Amino acid sequence: MSQPQSDVLDRTRHEAKQTTHSLTNWVTVDLAKSCVYTDTCISIFISIGSLLAFRALLDNYESEVDKPEEITETEEQENWHFLDLIINTPVMQHTHQYLVDQGKAKEDPEEFRKQLYDIWFRLYRRCRSDE
Repeated sequence: MSQPQSDVLDRTRHEAKQTTHSLTNWVTVDLAKSCVYTDTCISIFISIGSLLAFRALLDNYESEVDKPEEITETEEQENWHFLDLIINTPVMQHTHQYLVDQGKAKEDPEEFRKQLYDIWFRLYRRCRSDE
């Protein structure tokens, strides 16, 4: 694993610990008749990491359309990290095969990965509705 990927993984683990801590502190009294989430369930959720990786993406974008967007190296690493976590899930494998069958994606998984990156993360020109 390269150093930048390792840094992103370390940050994701740190986020997982913080999320677990805040979940534990937030729930003070459980009035439910049965458990919705158990400790095991929360551990599995956090170990998957895709939601935490997605959460890391949320501060990567400039909401003001008249401000220039700048993607830092860390943000690019977060983009690839998220994509790498989800690309091999059954849902994304099914999606890939469907798009290949429809002629919308290439069969090569690496080409599909790059295609998703371009669709989801490459910048595009933005403007206000009054322009």
